[in-house]
Amino acid sequence: MNKFAMVDRLTDTAADSIGNQAEEAALESHLLALQEQHDQLDRMGAGAKDIAELRLQMARTLVGLGRGDEAWPLGREAFDAFIDNDEFESAADCCEVLFRAEQPDSLCALAQGIWLAVSYAIDPGLSIELLNHV
Repeated sequence: MNKFAMVDRLTDTAADSIGNQAEEAALESHLLALQEQHDQLDRMGAGAKDIAELRLQMARTLVGLGRGDEAWPLGREAFDAFIDNDEFESAADCCEVLFRAEQPDSLCALAQGIWLAVSYAIDPGLSIELLNHV
């Protein structure tokens, strides 16, 4: 291997590291904004669907940050609220996030999401996304 190839590889690794740090910082910032919105909706006494949507976004962001243990309870609360309100597509979306949280019941969540996808009319793209995990 010549010297220039080694320098290029080191440079690329450094650039990737900076890119990952920037992405993580953006996700953390987004999470803080979502938490503020959640607190505000909670104080206002917003509807269950609005709060569930926000919890789903927070769970998705936490999964993106590799914090599945924190994402799971938020995603599960959102799932329950969506099921209670017959919002089956959003519930299936929660299942996808719960699966990516990599928790002990994640495989069960994927199975539930697939069941919802084949039992109710939901976005075909989400159905495919769920099935691609199998």
